[in-house]
Amino acid sequence: MSTVSRAGFVVLAALASFSCGSDEGPPGIGGAGIPLPNDEGPTPSLVCPSYAGDHAFPEMAALDMANASNIGAIDGAFSVTPTGSAQVSIRLTLPPSRWAPVLGIAYDSHASSGILGKGFVLSGLSSVHRCGSNLAQDGTIRGVQLNADDHFCINGARLVQISEGKDSIGTFAEYRTAIDSHTKILGYGAPSATGFDPTYFVAYLSNGNIVHYGKSTNARLRWCGGVTRAWSKELEIDRRGNTIRYAYFADNGATKDATTREQVIQEIRYTGFIDANGTETLGNASVEFHYDDDDRYGKLFYEGEEVSRRMRLVRIDMRKTGELVRSNRFTYEDDTATNEALLVKVDECAHVPRFVYDRSGNASKDGANHRSHSC
Repeated sequence: MSTVSRAGFVVLAALASFSCGSDEGPPGIGGAGIPLPNDEGPTPSLVCPSYAGDHAFPEMAALDMANASNIGAIDGAFSVTPTGSAQVSIRLTLPPSRWAPVLGIAYDSHASSGILGKGFVLSGLSSVHRCGSNLAQDGTIRGVQLNADDHFCINGARLVQISEGKDSIGTFAEYRTAIDSHTKILGYGAPSATGFDPTYFVAYLSNGNIVHYGKSTNARLRWCGGVTRAWSKELEIDRRGNTIRYAYFADNGATKDATTREQVIQEIRYTGFIDANGTETLGNASVEFHYDDDDRYGKLFYEGEEVSRRMRLVRIDMRKTGELVRSNRFTYEDDTATNEALLVKVDECAHVPRFVYDRSGNASKDGANHRSHSC
């Protein structure tokens, strides 16, 4: 069992025993029933190498929660920032693959509340969002106005528009980060009388990866009058055509403006690929996020719009070919003084190896016969 407390962190780590299998994925997003976004942007026509035979990734057996036992601890890192903020990070272990997202749980003592309670966030996600003006770059201090006076940022880094153009996809504005990160960002949309109005973004990273932001409705955080405030990452493609897809749940409300009251990550699916014809085969490895309803905050308002903060993350499930192979579970306590939810325990349930010594020299090589479980 793993325990996380306000005084310190003790968390569980477990390894898996594997046998060879296929990495071919089923059609559709799978168990969560999430439809694929309608892809409108550029996708690379790349040949995905064969991963059959000796190159196949391991097939993992289903996790047996009924026979779980407690062992060990997950590795975590603790640090203190120059401003005195205490920080803790825990990396989530995902089922093995040729390419996978990097996810983790991060704590900052100066951070506000979110889906993991006070101070904790889920790391590894990304977005393009509107940002305000500052004195150094703009000569004035101004917050987000939800109009052409706004600027755009990617993960907090300010974007600078350098040109406009048109390609086979449509009309775009081209951006770079103010402090150059060797990333080209194209905002596809249409020019307006007061500036350029992007519908979605495509980022070309220095490592050759291509990232799509906000191409589907649920990947956009919409505000007054349907204005998009943020565009969440929903597809990343590497140079070989491997794909990672991100699907979101969005509470878009029933108002005439369809304001997004709350948006949370729902599923990440990886080990997919795009072939030379541009046809995508979805991966068979996934990360699923499960929430409960926490209505402690009641109605909240942000820039004049009603928003929600009801979703609290209680479990993350990792699946391979539909089978549950690893699970992270989160336990909270209520802080009566502040009415905040405090994350106090993280449990990781996974396969661990059980070694059996056979004096006859005929020990089984099938790891599936010698698995144990821990939680």
